[in-house]
Amino acid sequence: MYLPKPSEDSIWKSFDEQLYEELPTEIGEMHNEQLTNLETHVYKRLVDRFGVKPAVPKKTDKKQQCSRQQRKLRRLKKDTKRQYKQALRDGNKVHSTNLKKDFLKLVRLHNKVRKLELKSQQRKTASKEQHQFRQNPHKYEKRLLNEKQTRSPSFSKTAAEKFFKNVNSDKRRDYKYHPLKGLKRPPKPTKPFKTKPPSLSELNSYLQKRRNASAPGTNRIPYLVWKKCPRTTQLLHEVICGIWRTAAIPMSWRTGETILISKEENTSDPSCFRPITLKNSSGNLGMGILAQRTINYLTNNNYIDQSIQKGFMEKISGCVEHTEALTEMLQDAKKNGKPIVTTWLDLQNAYGTVPHNLVQFALDWYHVPDHIRKIIFKYSDELFIRVKTTDWTTDWIQCTIGVFQGCPLSCILFLAVFNLCLDLLDQLNHLGYCMSGSDITSSAKAYADDLTLIARSPESCQELVDTMNIFLKWTRTMKAKPSKCRSHAMKKVVPNAEQKQQGHKTQYVAYDPD
Repeated sequence: MYLPKPSEDSIWKSFDEQLYEELPTEIGEMHNEQLTNLETHVYKRLVDRFGVKPAVPKKTDKKQQCSRQQRKLRRLKKDTKRQYKQALRDGNKVHSTNLKKDFLKLVRLHNKVRKLELKSQQRKTASKEQHQFRQNPHKYEKRLLNEKQTRSPSFSKTAAEKFFKNVNSDKRRDYKYHPLKGLKRPPKPTKPFKTKPPSLSELNSYLQKRRNASAPGTNRIPYLVWKKCPRTTQLLHEVICGIWRTAAIPMSWRTGETILISKEENTSDPSCFRPITLKNSSGNLGMGILAQRTINYLTNNNYIDQSIQKGFMEKISGCVEHTEALTEMLQDAKKNGKPIVTTWLDLQNAYGTVPHNLVQFALDWYHVPDHIRKIIFKYSDELFIRVKTTDWTTDWIQCTIGVFQGCPLSCILFLAVFNLCLDLLDQLNHLGYCMSGSDITSSAKAYADDLTLIARSPESCQELVDTMNIFLKWTRTMKAKPSKCRSHAMKKVVPNAEQKQQGHKTQYVAYDPD
């Protein structure tokens, strides 16, 4: 849509007032299915007022056009070369020699002009790129890094439907989980879960953190509309509160369009793409507030140890902190000649293989209130997606397993499930690496589903890996991805007497634990 700029407050204010005056008579009671009427009305008024942008064709690389001066020199070169060949055929040596000299002069002049113009164009391009970077570094970095990675699927709609129906189905969906042997249940919370419906200020606070450029879902209403239309947002707040109280999740919140982002050069295999599901902005706001409260509850009660799990934590640079911590341990081991074994584990389709009943088990395990678990159960009970590309769109596919990548609540639900594994590994923390001169021992570092195991010996590391495998088997559906798992071992090698005579010295080297 041709929406006004965020800075054009007067246009947005008049539109909000017009929209608010028309809404009460058409929407009525503002609850559950009325949400669809609200979103339909808002979108219709947006289209009527601002219009819809036509589909933009893909840009093709245009061949750089030559300047007028270069075209003139090329014509002169061509004419001189033709005259030179004619003089050779006529046997006029003097004239042909002069024409050859003229031709070579034109070649040198043309090359000089071409290089000067190329340098001038490069300076303009560099200046333009610098301006774009200073104006919006995040957008520039995203365009720069993703420009060569975007690849369209080469498989058909039929192949996509077959693959995603198989991946998103769980034949044993009603499987009941029992506590894993050795897993200790945490104590009751000291800080209770906030179960009341969100206030308008809480909704506005969460809304302001959303990006204006975020892609909208199937209702095509971006966050910017809710941000700039506060009176209309009040009506949305009433809908969210009603949904929160009754736990009757609208179907529009449980459906989404999935886009495919290539992870590898192979575009013929659907498994080589990362599915990102775009949901309606209203649903993301409602579920996002629930996600924010859930993660605050889990961290405030120390159910999630933020020194181990740093994925999706606000105001925490998880990757940087884990990398620095691991670097310090490796340097400490090398400096003091201590053995250390590190293993990096990655899960296969981590979000898409989380059973819904396991989510409920994890929430109950961490004493999440019944009403919150009911909301999440109703939300995940009937999830539907349709895969959309530039060439085709699949029919709706029901997801009886997994959580959406792109939904703010899905990230937190995955953390709750994966935290069961981290709790199990924490009981083997004594097998981890201990920093010299302190009693700080670390055996696991996690960023969402990316897990790093650190041990003081190959045997200890193997025990940690075996424990991880026990957890994965217990889940039934979650699996490691061996092709993306790595291990690294270091130790001090002291030469024997014979090796010392041959000149070998004590070294700190990498080795194969096997």
